[in-house]
Amino acid sequence: LRPYVHIDVAAAQQGITRYLERGHPWRYSKHEGLHDMSGYTHLITEKKEVEGFTSIIQIMGLDVQRVLMQGAMGRMSNDMQVKMRVFKKTSLNVPLPPIPIFDTSSRDGDLGEGKQSVK
Repeated sequence: LRPYVHIDVAAAQQGITRYLERGHPWRYSKHEGLHDMSGYTHLITEKKEVEGFTSIIQIMGLDVQRVLMQGAMGRMSNDMQVKMRVFKKTSLNVPLPPIPIFDTSSRDGDLGEGKQSVK
């Protein structure tokens, strides 16, 4: 099974497609607007729930509005919240390829040799 991932607008604005372009065994769609999601195996979205899909990964991010309201004296650890989720089609019971883990510590953003590991 070749994973088919739908990426919503919020995820696309964060640049997630740059990681999916690296020759991995999946294909993806950034189709906008309401449409049938049943053809996708996975979704990357800011939605909390999607019918027919199960949340498998939660992506944390900074609650910028809260930080701005609290000012510099706010506690950063309390300012994180779930910003996006990865969903798997609930009926999908097929093992998937390993998920690559990227080291984003390089200054120029280039992964370079040895910067990608597989979980």
